[in-house]
Amino acid sequence: MFFDYQIYRLLVACVKSVKLFFISKQFWPTSQWLGFWFTHRKETIVNVSNIKLFIRSDNLQSKLADLYMVKSCVIDKQYDYSPGVLNQCKTIIDIGTHIGSFSVYAARQAEDSSIFSFEPSPENYFQLSKNIALNGLTNVRPFQKAVAAHSGKAPFYYDRFNNAAHGLIQKTKDFIDVDCTTLKEVFLDFKIEQCDFLKIDCEGAEYEILFNTPAEILKRIRRIVLEYHDPIFYGAKNVEHTPKNLARFLNETGFETKILPENRAQGILLAVHRQ
Repeated sequence: MFFDYQIYRLLVACVKSVKLFFISKQFWPTSQWLGFWFTHRKETIVNVSNIKLFIRSDNLQSKLADLYMVKSCVIDKQYDYSPGVLNQCKTIIDIGTHIGSFSVYAARQAEDSSIFSFEPSPENYFQLSKNIALNGLTNVRPFQKAVAAHSGKAPFYYDRFNNAAHGLIQKTKDFIDVDCTTLKEVFLDFKIEQCDFLKIDCEGAEYEILFNTPAEILKRIRRIVLEYHDPIFYGAKNVEHTPKNLARFLNETGFETKILPENRAQGILLAVHRQ
């Protein structure tokens, strides 16, 4: 059965990749667009919406993963559902930052904000740091850590086909040990009284992160926008970790929630605190 779910995810990825190939034509003149897809330069700069981002272009998998995140976060505004909200935010937490597409976008929208960005993958963190510097941002603070249920060390598993799909949940043969913190520790360590916007994209770890966050910390969060992952598609053992259960949990802790499915495997969960 799990194999069937993996086939479904592969088909979804193939469809997204084909669409991305044609959509990406808007990023460059035709000759540069063709050069991006059919050559293997180490890096390429994407310039869109007053944002510049280094994306890795030495292999097809990196091209697809990095460019898709740029498209999702900057072009599609995947996490920016309410126009005008981000530019009023003072404190933003980005869990699962990847190469920084959302953090850089948010920094442009909320220039007076403080953004705390967490990315455990050394390779992705390296790109994140470069993209912060490329845009001359001083309000984004990157941390090479995972946010998880518990602090300490934990195995971080690599997805061989998608560098945006590495994570703590779906086990693979390739993994490294990474430093972990918790959402509670983030608030306490940085003396965060209120988080105006919490963005989460961490390949199934969203459940353990939020379920293990005390109510007194959750009360300090005004808005959560996260990409949820259905556990049956990601090899998660806890079948109670579902978007409906997470929405119910957040409702009980003072949030109004809305689930927006993208496909059978994942979607967006919006949560706004009732204040």
